[in-house]
Amino acid sequence: EIGMSYAGMKILYARLNARPDVWAERVFMPMPDMEAALVDRGLPLYGLESKRPLRAFDVVGFSLLFELTYTNVLHMLRLGGVPLRSAERGPGDPLVIAGGPCACNPEPLADFVDAFYIGEGEEGFGEILDVVKARGRGDRRGLMRALAGVEGVYVPSLYRVGIEPRSGMAVVEGAAEEGAPFPVRRRILWDLDDHPFPESFPVPSMEVVHDRYSVEIARGCAVGCRFCQAGFLYRPYRERSPGSVLASVRGGTARGGYDEITLLALNTGDYRGIEALTRAAAAGDPMRPLAVSLPSLRASSLTPELAGSLGSGRKSGFTIAPEAGSERLRNVVNKKISDEEIEDAAAAVYRAGWRLIKLYFMLGLPTETEEDREGIVRLARAVIRAGKEAGCSGPRATVSTSFFVPKPFTPFQWFPMARPGDLIAGRDGLRRAIRRPVEYKFHDVEASLVEALFSLGDRRLCRTLEEAAGLGCRFDGWTEHFRWNLWREAMAATGVDLEAYVHRQRGREETLPWDVVDVGVRKEFLWREWERALRGETTPDCAPDACAVCADFARRCKAGEFDRKEAEVGWGGAAEKGKEEERAVEAPEGVRYRMVFRKVGLARFIGHLDTVEALVRALHRCSVPLVYSRGYHPIPRVEPCAPLPLGVEGREEWFQFESRPLGDPGALVAHLRECLPAGIEPTTLYPPPEGATPLSAYSLHHYEIDLSGLERGERDGVLRRAEAFRKAGEWILVKAGRKKRREIDLRA
Repeated sequence: EIGMSYAGMKILYARLNARPDVWAERVFMPMPDMEAALVDRGLPLYGLESKRPLRAFDVVGFSLLFELTYTNVLHMLRLGGVPLRSAERGPGDPLVIAGGPCACNPEPLADFVDAFYIGEGEEGFGEILDVVKARGRGDRRGLMRALAGVEGVYVPSLYRVGIEPRSGMAVVEGAAEEGAPFPVRRRILWDLDDHPFPESFPVPSMEVVHDRYSVEIARGCAVGCRFCQAGFLYRPYRERSPGSVLASVRGGTARGGYDEITLLALNTGDYRGIEALTRAAAAGDPMRPLAVSLPSLRASSLTPELAGSLGSGRKSGFTIAPEAGSERLRNVVNKKISDEEIEDAAAAVYRAGWRLIKLYFMLGLPTETEEDREGIVRLARAVIRAGKEAGCSGPRATVSTSFFVPKPFTPFQWFPMARPGDLIAGRDGLRRAIRRPVEYKFHDVEASLVEALFSLGDRRLCRTLEEAAGLGCRFDGWTEHFRWNLWREAMAATGVDLEAYVHRQRGREETLPWDVVDVGVRKEFLWREWERALRGETTPDCAPDACAVCADFARRCKAGEFDRKEAEVGWGGAAEKGKEEERAVEAPEGVRYRMVFRKVGLARFIGHLDTVEALVRALHRCSVPLVYSRGYHPIPRVEPCAPLPLGVEGREEWFQFESRPLGDPGALVAHLRECLPAGIEPTTLYPPPEGATPLSAYSLHHYEIDLSGLERGERDGVLRRAEAFRKAGEWILVKAGRKKRREIDLRA
């Protein structure tokens, strides 16, 4: 439910499977109960499409998105039958590669990963596969040398590692073999329109975290918040053209059956013409209301027009990230937004219909004081006050705090992380000060310490990681699974000193473990930003006339090479208005249709609500013009029958929907079979007669239990007990709660 929401996986999956010589499959880390079941039955971790074990693949690739998933990488290799360390793998083992934002400091995983891909994978990942295909896996050393020749590929085994005298850190000193680049330069996709965002991808049969069609509209960020690793890793700022975005939206919602869209970017408000794009995306299908969300929106870019264009979506909560409680500290981190702008944005959000605003802050930022933390409380109260003045009835706000973790390739990479006692004191102070209608949520200090350890770590941490995984650490980013005692044991066993890694100020001349990688942003620029932060000076947003010359590609930025053509910015007006008027036309009266379907095989493990969602999406895929409810959040007018228990097959299930008149219901049945998960099989579709009993009124359900898999004695025992139940006048179950006991007559 996490991995299926990751846009990068959808990009790679679509691009690789478009090649006739490549079959790319998905595999995710199973939760502990499923992991135990695999181990108990001697089953390896497998690809979801073919069920082949990991060890049978040519290449196994990991997306490294968060340091607290590193133990999962090791467990997945072990479960898949792949030797853990690169040095232990032979000609018959897969090539293990890794990419993603955390690959910018590859050293803490260097002993386990054969090759890291540094940068954006649309083009370079295919080149890696070309090398593997051409060379084969028989000569692993030759394969590694050939991979090092692909721009953006770092092969740890081809480099010399020594101890940095000023810090005691293990650092890469240079290439040990000819042909291995030093440093390894990041691959950059200069024009996003060269690779349109995929319209086709696997649609899960269960609800996932972001259960909607998401399309990337821009990459990079022009703001330059000094704590934000992504803002520096993904420079320069590039936008997809509106035509490319809308083509993906039309294709993705049609193929996926979704009625919600997310426009993805590090700051969607920076996209030129975002209001027009949002309205056009929402109006993309005149037969179906589409809700649009913008998950990353700078408060200063939220205009009343933009808030209004988002007003048709589900209003569960709107996110604003001030990051710091005072304008002084926001200047330090280059978050160029005032208290007044935050309050104005909150008022616009509440006025547009939201009742809950989520406010995100960080504790432990460089130069933070008690006054800065008190500012968080004042700002939350001001947001509530702005909601009341905007006419919102019962405005609410949630304050969420995480702990600042220094990240490589940011101006704060030299800054020490605050000590646990100071972080806990700041958090507890907020817990005492924040009162309803503001709610407070916070992260674990200990998990943030482990995150910082691997964010700033060197190659020696490979032993610590292996020790922690061996002790049972897994899913460390999940609060219920994080085991701080085991991490402390692993650090003690491998001689890791948190002070040296996490709580130490780094010097300008010091070689850093991640200096083996060149992401394109110059180290001297980052140091200048560090000095400006200490002086409380802000740096203007990236623009051709305000270029800070942060990288070698600055010349291209100043020349406007990455700017969209002016004609593409004001593109939307007339077309959008026409689409909005088309949607406003009164729709004809709907017709009710009743579908009879079977739910058999593996589909019996799809829950009731997910089954309903699958049926609605299939109707969307088949272009059925569903009728929607009126009001605040329109939803399709559908009616399922009573829930089928999980794990039970259904020979005759019913589902009713309302749509505009259909031509040939029989042809639709055949089309629906192609658009539904395997095992959900429509058999009949008809309009029920006038006055037919509503599905919700049916209360008698017939079950058949197959006992043929039981031994004869077991089967006879079941039959005896069933007969005794049938003959009994009553069958009392006593249900004991914490305060009282209740008797239930199961026979009745």
